Amino acid sequence: MIDTIFIEFCNTIQKHNLWQENETILLSISGGADSIALLDLCTRYRDQYKNIYFIVATFDHGLRKESQKEVQIVKQLCHSRGIPCYSQEFHLDPAMPSMEQKAREKRYTILEQIAIECNATKIAVGHHSDDQIETILFHFLKGTGIRGLAGMLWKRPLTPNSKIFLIRPLLGFEKQILQQYLQKRQLTWLEDPSNQDTKYSRNHLRQIIIPYLKNNRYPNLQQSCLQTAQHAQGIITYLEQQANIWVHDHVQYKYTIYKELNMYFETIFGKKNCIMIHNIACETIPQALLPFCLTKIIQHFSSKTTLRETHYNNFTTLQTQKNGILQYPENITIYKESDYTYFLRTTSLHIQPISEIWNNLQDSQKIYSKIIPWNEQNTISKSTLEITLDKAKVHFPLQFRQIQKNDSIFPLGAKGVKKVNRLLSDKKILSPLRPFITILVDKQGQGLWIPGICIAEFTKIKKQTTQAILLRFH
Repeated sequence: MIDTIFIEFCNTIQKHNLWQENETILLSISGGADSIALLDLCTRYRDQYKNIYFIVATFDHGLRKESQKEVQIVKQLCHSRGIPCYSQEFHLDPAMPSMEQKAREKRYTILEQIAIECNATKIAVGHHSDDQIETILFHFLKGTGIRGLAGMLWKRPLTPNSKIFLIRPLLGFEKQILQQYLQKRQLTWLEDPSNQDTKYSRNHLRQIIIPYLKNNRYPNLQQSCLQTAQHAQGIITYLEQQANIWVHDHVQYKYTIYKELNMYFETIFGKKNCIMIHNIACETIPQALLPFCLTKIIQHFSSKTTLRETHYNNFTTLQTQKNGILQYPENITIYKESDYTYFLRTTSLHIQPISEIWNNLQDSQKIYSKIIPWNEQNTISKSTLEITLDKAKVHFPLQFRQIQKNDSIFPLGAKGVKKVNRLLSDKKILSPLRPFITILVDKQGQGLWIPGICIAEFTKIKKQTTQAILLRFH
């Protein structure tokens, strides 16, 4: 039996491509049977193939007296096998809401830190097929949809966009088989008493619900759940492919449809802080595809947040409205306006206000300036980020600042003066971005230039112009 389990373990590594030669794998090990079995099987794998490196992390959550003993046992096992072991201690309040989830999040955060420090490419955990059944049923009862029915994956990124992968080499083994393996290997393990406490939802499933279902009506429950997970994973793979196509076709990674104004915003806020999608695409997206598309969009912001049913439902409701605002986790705000729906990371808007007084021409943090002789051989840039003004029409001191409520400008080519706020409204600039539009005004407060948008009519170059002021936003 021992060799059979080990052979199956080695085949699992190859079948699911869990690791490659010369990789460093971080094992998350406790004193439980699944963890000890994982440690032993990995040690045997290393001893036989000699092309893989293992390190171990073990934790004392400070919730039980036995936890310190477990850490010492793991350290001794690692020492006897020549495997480096990192032990971490942190304390949680047993009475805190969702304590199990908080402990898991803390544990995975520390595992990621250790993996980075040790150049580990994978983090292996000891989840087995019994854990898979619990997970599938737990998700089913919570109504988490197709992703929940897929259960745990053999391999996935630790977090969205992470280069470190979480792997589960024991996912195909039953807990009873692993315990029998340890007995044959004369290895002992510790049982966590908290696993018997049915006040925790998973323990209630494990101790009461699953045994009842198996013993009374559904003896093939385990096989049925695993088959369901396999089918669900196939459906998810297809839906993720379709989501990638939808995102490619409809998502625009910019702040506005105007190229130069978009460059202006990218200079101020960065390139990865806003997404825009035409409302027609948002309103017609198939409901089954919506969770996958929204997940792809949120991952663009490197978000670690897991979206839930309420997020999908709220987005669907937003699309039935003419306009509106929706708050998502991690400071992501969704704005539906007349033509487009925007996803904006609002923390990017926390920048220092711009206000500069120029008593004469000077370079500033944002503006390059230069006086140049002008004749008919000169050419005028068509960009609104690089402009040329008739120097004779510019009256110092100038002020370069963010727009104010009563600002106005006579745009080049327009029929008259326009309020700047009306101008931005006509161009359908996203409302929370408008306060960050900047304007150059003269000593009378007349608008000379709005970078990315327009230049004033009265400052344009004419035949009689002899000197010009070149301004370039950078």
